[in-house]
This record gives sequence, C-alpha cells and structure tokens, in this order.
Amino acid sequence: MATKLNLNSSRQYPLTAVQHISFDNFDGTLGLDVMKLPRDAIIVSGSINVTTAFDATRTISIGDGTTAALYGDIDVATVGVKPLTLTGKPSDKVKLVATASGALTKGAGYLIVTYVLPNRGNEAQP
Repeated sequence: MATKLNLNSSRQYPLTAVQHISFDNFDGTLGLDVMKLPRDAIIVSGSINVTTAFDATRTISIGDGTTAALYGDIDVATVGVKPLTLTGKPSDKVKLVATASGALTKGAGYLIVTYVLPNRGNEAQP
C-alpha cells in the first residue's frame, strides 16, 4: 500500500547571486573561487553575461571544486549571455570555481546564479 504524500504548502522566492569577474582575477589556469552557495542549494538557472569579450578561443569552466566543468565549459570569446549547464541536483559543495582554459589578457562579465533551497519557505499557499 502506498504512503500518503503530504503536500508541501510552503513557497519560496528564488535567490540570485551575482559576481563580477574580470580577466585580471584569474591566475593562468588555476581555479578561482567565484561564488559561495548554501549547502544543498539547487541551481535553477545561471549564466555568464560577458560584457567585454575575453581572449579568442578561451573558455571558462564553472565547477564545484571537484568536477571542473560541472556547470559547463563556457565560450567567453564573444559578448553575450552564456547559459550554464544545470544539474537539477542539490549540491553538498558550497562554492563555485571558475577555471580559464589559458592565460587571459582581456575580458569581463558577471556570473549570475539563481537557486532554491529544500525545506525553505517564504510564504504559505492557502
């Protein structure tokens, strides 16, 4: 016999973190801690908004410190909004790490990440 599902009446506002990044933040191909998120955060959208193109043929990988390109290997050689790859899973990691594919001499933008947290509620649905 199936167990009755208790519906969750809590609703939450998504949280958005924005971090400016620039070529001079990177030290070659070493990982750069770019954002901290709460444990168990589920990223529901994310992008790098490139406002000044980085070097040609360069990419920036966004990972969690364990898997370098978990959220994508992003082409940052042109201006525009570049979406992250979403996993849909809560993360036990609390930081996002950016790694450039080579030395950078130009470029800037914003890492924008929107996330929700399990068991969090701002409102109750009647």
